[in-house]
Amino acid sequence: MIVNVNDNALNRIIKKSKTIEGRVYDGFFKKNYHKLQQDAQIIFTSRNTNKYIHCTIIRVTKYNSLNDYLNNENIKNIAPMEKSELIEHYKSLYQYKNRYKLSFIAIEINSF
Repeated sequence: MIVNVNDNALNRIIKKSKTIEGRVYDGFFKKNYHKLQQDAQIIFTSRNTNKYIHCTIIRVTKYNSLNDYLNNENIKNIAPMEKSELIEHYKSLYQYKNRYKLSFIAIEINSF
């Protein structure tokens, strides 16, 4: 599976400071949820450059809401922000149809 991320997220994955990718459980990720299995391969690519990294999925956890996701995951493994900043970040990304109110998935990864 190939997943596009922004350059900052990709660089943090490459440096191993980002080990959890969070996504709304909707659209592409709802349709392909069955492919997100432990030990499966996932490739993260940049939206702006030719950079990419191969990773192995360690675990996938589905949460009922953005708050559940952020309350149960280590924020520092998601992004270099405080929880309140991260909530606003996700809301800005998913404001279309209030998608941030939907279920979220945490994809824990290990790059190689």
